[in-house]
Amino acid sequence: MKMNDFFKNFLWLAILFILIFTPTEGKTFSTNHPKGIWPFFLLYDNKVNILGPFISLHLNKGVKSLSVRPLFSYEISSQEDYTFFDLLYPIIRYRKFGERSRFLFFPLSDVRKDGNEKIFSFFPITFGTSEENERYFAFFPFYGRLYHRFGQKKIHFILWPLYTHMIEEEAETYKIFWPFFRFTKGKLKKGVSIWPLWGEKIKRGKYEKEYIFWPFFTHQRLGLDTDNPRDETYFLFLYGKVDSPFYSTYSIFWPFFSYTESIKYNFHKWDIPWPLISFAYGKSIKKVWFFPLFGFKRRPDFYRYFFLWPLYNYEKETGKDGEVITKRILFLSKIKDIKTNKKDIHISAIWPFFYYYRDQRITKLKSFYFLPISNKGVDRNLSPLYEIFQYKEEDGIETTELFWGLLWGRKKSNSSEASIASIIDLGEYDDGFYISLLKGLFTVYRRGNVKKVRLIYFLNFKSDQKR
Repeated sequence: MKMNDFFKNFLWLAILFILIFTPTEGKTFSTNHPKGIWPFFLLYDNKVNILGPFISLHLNKGVKSLSVRPLFSYEISSQEDYTFFDLLYPIIRYRKFGERSRFLFFPLSDVRKDGNEKIFSFFPITFGTSEENERYFAFFPFYGRLYHRFGQKKIHFILWPLYTHMIEEEAETYKIFWPFFRFTKGKLKKGVSIWPLWGEKIKRGKYEKEYIFWPFFTHQRLGLDTDNPRDETYFLFLYGKVDSPFYSTYSIFWPFFSYTESIKYNFHKWDIPWPLISFAYGKSIKKVWFFPLFGFKRRPDFYRYFFLWPLYNYEKETGKDGEVITKRILFLSKIKDIKTNKKDIHISAIWPFFYYYRDQRITKLKSFYFLPISNKGVDRNLSPLYEIFQYKEEDGIETTELFWGLLWGRKKSNSSEASIASIIDLGEYDDGFYISLLKGLFTVYRRGNVKKVRLIYFLNFKSDQKR
């Protein structure tokens, strides 16, 4: 059976269940109350919940999803052409975007397809086909030949780390008994290493690196293609020096003492020792740091201070388009404001109590907030299990939900609706109100001058006050 047929059959069964077990209260008002018997079966807001948060079916704007939490979830979108499948998330995951697909069995297996490129990995075996239709195979650490993997055009190894040969765009490298012997040759790159006695690595116009009796003496010139090239020399941790057009740094018994001065930015900085105690002053920067008690740092585009880290930390970044302010409480709670020419976003994530989000179009509030991460996988498989309260305001419509539909409410500009366990339904409108018990066993409503009482679903008592 195809998955689309499964969704259709499941939906028809859900509708049939509702028609059988949910009496109708008529069409006096167009209501959106949850239909079903809480917590066994509820249909509302384009979704079906079975046994509270454990089984959910969503049908909304071309997106279909089925979740049996925390076992598996499945989601497809005909508009955006993607397919997601998770089993015991995040251990087994499948993702398909158009012609690209990936299957991941963490941490052992990874299967990917992207055009001509195909990769199959089940540690320690890897085989596949590169974008240029080059076939490869590896059985780590015994033998392997890989193409266009790990940033290299070709990787060949035998009894790793005994022998490795790597080819990249600019050079090729041989490693024997890594990390002890390395040799690199190419038009722009070259290098030799007999670790830890001596080694050098040069990329023309980019960097030059050298060591003698590593880590006792190292010297390197970095950023040679930038306006701030650096010349760095270190004698173990006893002495270090960094020179560049922008600043110079000297260190003795690092990290116990270091000093930095900048002529370009006109500042001086001392670390005694880094990162516990630090002072800086100048035209462009001010810093006082007694970690973890308190500290602050100020630049023209950045300001930060903390108190009893990680108890409280404040950061403010300013750019030409606006500013971003982030406040952190301990490690997992944060308050963030993003204000730019195009955005006005506020986020309050107080672990483990609630998550609040607001922008120009939508407002959301959720509780609880046990996992301080948010992505589609977490939202499909895990977060509904512990999010007992949800509030959402979008396009002037407010929706509130508690305990997965036990209490439900919706408010618009001209109406308000509520439901308690799908047993008691309430509604208030511009021209009347509505109260129903057990979907029509007992109903009282008024619309304009018409009042009506319904008993046992079909006995109607009507009063018309129109004169």
